[in-house]
Amino acid sequence: MNVSLKLDNSHSGDEKPLFIRLRMKKTNGKYSESSISTEIRLLSRHFKNNGISKSTPNYTSKNKIINSIIEDIYLIIGEIRENG
Repeated sequence: MNVSLKLDNSHSGDEKPLFIRLRMKKTNGKYSESSISTEIRLLSRHFKNNGISKSTPNYTSKNKIINSIIEDIYLIIGEIRENG
């Protein structure tokens, strides 16, 4: 499973919602994708190299939120793999 960040540029306005994207390859070779909202909104210029720029206002708190969600995702993935 691939976990990455995605800025949803389809929304109008200056600030766009930030999502955590989960991509998984199915047994048939096709990909399945899900997105989890972080409740964080960013200007496009603050989203660089699939991450948030350190120049983002409240960078530290936003980064903690993102890392916490990603950590929870990996814990869930680990439990699923462990339980089959």
